[in-house]
Amino acid sequence: RAFEYFAKFVPGVLAEYEEDFKSACESVANGESTYAIVPIENSLDGRLNSFYRLIEKYALFVVLTAEIPSDDYENSTKFALVYKNPDIIEADGKEFFECKLILSRQSELGNIILAADYFGAEVCKVYSLPLSFGGRENSFDIIFSTEGADIAGFFCYLFLEYPHFNTVGFYTSVEEYQ
Repeated sequence: RAFEYFAKFVPGVLAEYEEDFKSACESVANGESTYAIVPIENSLDGRLNSFYRLIEKYALFVVLTAEIPSDDYENSTKFALVYKNPDIIEADGKEFFECKLILSRQSELGNIILAADYFGAEVCKVYSLPLSFGGRENSFDIIFSTEGADIAGFFCYLFLEYPHFNTVGFYTSVEEYQ
């Protein structure tokens, strides 16, 4: 269902099935496939760190997301369309910027929130990453809504203050039913 939905925004794309998500990400990284679809969050478990590790391992970027409800509508899974470059795919929906930061102190998180507010970006979610994922303590994944934000100013702030942040994606979150 996620493929059928993303295909609306990526004309001419064809489905090619892989044995597992690792193989799908590897195929994109090697240039054998253009995109892969990976689950990144669900309403039962929250953020799916193991899939984020795959995205990071293969140096991929989230370019679209969609939340797909289960058949019984009891829960849902958010899927990401991932690509080799941080390209923007034109789609109707809310725009987000997601990054991973390693801070020297947790209190620096407040500075990032204040800066985001100053530049008109809204902090939507902050995930404290486990040591096994971030590699160091005080690793965070932050999702910002960028609707109407001075994104160039905000990026400049991040580059100057936190030069080791990693972009996870600059993407549009599209609703399944439009």
